[in-house]
Amino acid sequence: MEKICLRCGKKFFKPYTESKKAWINRHIYCSVKCRYPEPTIRKCQFCGKKFRVKGKERRLIAKFCSRECKTKSQKGKRVSQNTEFKKGHIPWSKGTKGLVVAWNKGKKFPYRSRPMAKGYTSWNKGKKLLHLSGENACHWKGGKKEKICIFCGKEFYVNKCRENTAQFCSRSCFAKSRKGELSANWKGGITPENHKVRTSIEYCL
Repeated sequence: MEKICLRCGKKFFKPYTESKKAWINRHIYCSVKCRYPEPTIRKCQFCGKKFRVKGKERRLIAKFCSRECKTKSQKGKRVSQNTEFKKGHIPWSKGTKGLVVAWNKGKKFPYRSRPMAKGYTSWNKGKKLLHLSGENACHWKGGKKEKICIFCGKEFYVNKCRENTAQFCSRSCFAKSRKGELSANWKGGITPENHKVRTSIEYCL
């Protein structure tokens, strides 16, 4: 596949690493030099200084080397008849002191409810919406399920997602179920008697 460079007119071919879609949409120039050519040199119309211009559009428009030269060149000249001040013209803000007053300043709108206003109480404060709660709710899934603890035999309630996995009523029951002889690493009590006595609670007291 081949293309013609828009800048120099030279033919160039598609590289084997480039996809067909990228080749059609992106590649316009044959090389980096054609894509980013050297900046053109122009002469400032105010100070006569030479300066470099980059960019495709700015090459044809640039007239001044800086903004200072542009503002100095426009000083004392008529830019536009629509924007310049005319003799005898009365400005719209003549006679007003300070800032312009808003049209709705001091007006009250009783039909607008302000939820964050001082002393405002919500319409549903202290009310229980029985027709939208509990079993009457649209997302009701049966509520919490009753389970019995494996260790202490106490009844407890869990959500439906834990119905098949929950076994203990608390973390303390879970820890006690894996202590001493109930532990998976129990080896028949190989700890010596003197160590048991010295680490016991009665010995510390």
